[in-house]
Amino acid sequence: MHKRISICLITLFILAGSLCVEAVYLVHEQGELPVLSYKASVEIKDQVAFTSLEMVFHNPSEQAVQAGLNFPISETAAIPKYSLTDGEGNVFTDSFIDSFSESNSSAEAFTVIDQEKQGFRLFKTGTINVAAGSRVTALIEYSELLPYRSGKTSYTLPFAIKEEQETELETASIHISIRDQKAIANVVSNWQNVATDKDDKGTWNVVFEQNKYLPEADFMLNYELKSATPSINFLATRPEIDQDGYFMLTFSPAELISDKDIAMHDIVFVIDTSASMSHESDEIKRLLSFFIKQLNASDRFGIIAFSTLTKTFMPELAAASEVNRQTAGDFVNFLNVHNNTDIHRALLTGLKLFDNAEGRTRTMILLTDGRTGVGIRDTDAIVRDCIASNTNGARIFALGIGHNINVELLKRLAAENRGEALFPGHIIDYEKQMMDFYRSISTPVLVDVKLNMGSAEVSKVFPENLPPISHGSRLLIKGRYSKAASAEMTLTGTLNNVEHVFPINATFVEKSEDNLFIRQLWSKDNAGNRTQATAGAEPQLSDQNSVTARTFVRCSETRPLSFWGIYGFLPTIFALPLSRTRHNGGGHRACLANQRVLYGAIEMYNMDNNVMIDELDQETMDNLLKGQYLKSPMVMAKKECCFSITDALYSEDSIVCSVHGNSEIELEENSDQQTSDMFREGVYLEIIDKKQLVINKSEIIHEEDSWLKKTWNSWLADVVNLLINVPLFIIGLVLSFYLTYLILLLPFKLLAGLFELLSGKEK
Repeated sequence: MHKRISICLITLFILAGSLCVEAVYLVHEQGELPVLSYKASVEIKDQVAFTSLEMVFHNPSEQAVQAGLNFPISETAAIPKYSLTDGEGNVFTDSFIDSFSESNSSAEAFTVIDQEKQGFRLFKTGTINVAAGSRVTALIEYSELLPYRSGKTSYTLPFAIKEEQETELETASIHISIRDQKAIANVVSNWQNVATDKDDKGTWNVVFEQNKYLPEADFMLNYELKSATPSINFLATRPEIDQDGYFMLTFSPAELISDKDIAMHDIVFVIDTSASMSHESDEIKRLLSFFIKQLNASDRFGIIAFSTLTKTFMPELAAASEVNRQTAGDFVNFLNVHNNTDIHRALLTGLKLFDNAEGRTRTMILLTDGRTGVGIRDTDAIVRDCIASNTNGARIFALGIGHNINVELLKRLAAENRGEALFPGHIIDYEKQMMDFYRSISTPVLVDVKLNMGSAEVSKVFPENLPPISHGSRLLIKGRYSKAASAEMTLTGTLNNVEHVFPINATFVEKSEDNLFIRQLWSKDNAGNRTQATAGAEPQLSDQNSVTARTFVRCSETRPLSFWGIYGFLPTIFALPLSRTRHNGGGHRACLANQRVLYGAIEMYNMDNNVMIDELDQETMDNLLKGQYLKSPMVMAKKECCFSITDALYSEDSIVCSVHGNSEIELEENSDQQTSDMFREGVYLEIIDKKQLVINKSEIIHEEDSWLKKTWNSWLADVVNLLINVPLFIIGLVLSFYLTYLILLLPFKLLAGLFELLSGKEK
């Protein structure tokens, strides 16, 4: 079994070799100086790596050059020091010029990954003079927190030198030691000729040494942790004694668990079925089917499919029974991609499914490319409204799927709702990564997590609200401290209403330059927190901005007197329904006729011109009139009518009126208030006086009813209707029967009179 796993991992690493990051180089105006020697010493302890790198560069040219060191490094790493020593023994040292500043308040500088460098940042130093034919030795030391998911940890050392030079290395050596509180298994590298062994204390040693060698790929190391108990690691750093220090606490649950160790879980899948996802439709269905099959017996789940409209699997969260899973699978298989994208509405609809049941964790998984098409499209507004609607504290995980992904929106949605954004299209072994991701969030093992800092004087601790801890995940807490001390802290949480307490012995150092990567991690969260604060202290649901605004003040209608008693008069039974039908249907049919005329004009225009019409705006109407596709300006059925499009103009139903809807959905007769309001709250093209066009926002305001109207609508109208209509109905019946009697008697009277006339008798 272990051999099979090793073979699979080695194959994975070989494939990953094509995704190398930029190697370490001394760069000058004409290019890079070649590397002659590469020596790395790495110590990995509790998923924190300390790397010491020594490289020798050579200037083969006949003239001196000014060269500076370029070094790619992981986003979670920080470099405490480096030095450059020339051939005469002169040592040069200075600070790196990072691609971002720690004081930068822009969240994007910390969160947006350069995908071409596979999550690495590029550091640069100042230049030094390198004499012709001389050598320069570079020493670099840095620390970093390694990624962890589902017990798997990986380490990458930039080493793809063959892409930049043809000269072989005189010496290449890498020495790595691995220690952890948990048992380590399956240590595998992507390189051949790597020796691994394990000593009596459980420390793994990895060694690679080779002369006359030119590496083609980065050095990658993977290892797996397996333990039946959780691990806790506390680290602190304080590079300047007159400033507050930084601390980090990690908690990773046990990898070996049983069903009784899993908390009850609510999960909502929000999937994008708009036209932009047409190429990823099968991929999303396959992922979602896998997610549904992995649900635990105690889970509840929901599915929201969205494009322009939202489609809900069930109105409430469904139990993860075998029948519901099968039904959900059929629901997913029958989904089709079409129309535009309204992410804002889909998110708010999905968040409404969560209730406040105790002892349950809540998770939303969003599968989309993040491209907004209709509804509220502003990123700040979408994120702000999502935070305001997330009253039950659900974590949001955004999976960016597709080619043109809105990275900013997905990362902000995840970061500000205690989740994570992943972009699996850029990850090797895509399906395996997605399976590991889902397993890491679908099995919560600790909820209602709280940290008691004891006597420690701390500030600006992130995350502010601790998320539930799932199997295969790692809780990471960062913060600042003002006073060096030893403190006894406790981490508490519940599992199926049973409290668990984990003691922590923490040492807040007085001064230390070790573990400077903690400052990097804290700065990232602090920048994101400042960005969120500037968006508004009290997030509220917002509307999309528009050029002009028109408001429809809507209140509940006063129940009219029905006068159904007149149906006691038999002639009204035949007369009234016909007149009512004519009254109700006229405006709606006229509006639908206008929509058909407009769609026909657009269709003819698209057939005659190379530029297709896909928007309904001022230019569109001008082109239709100038080209005689519309013979005259349109006359709306009602002055309140506004036309818009729900997607590209490929069908008649893509045109919609804010008052009447379209042929597919008739707003006046539709009982679904949510659907009706959705059409009425969009941005529409309003036609005024047959000439002027205005892009208009139709806003609905619901007025509160007075006490008299509430009383009338609740029971008084029924009483008055009965008092009026019962006597009216009885009178109508009596008159109807009497009239019927007269009508039936009339022929006999006429015949009797005629008979008397013919017989010559006097009347």
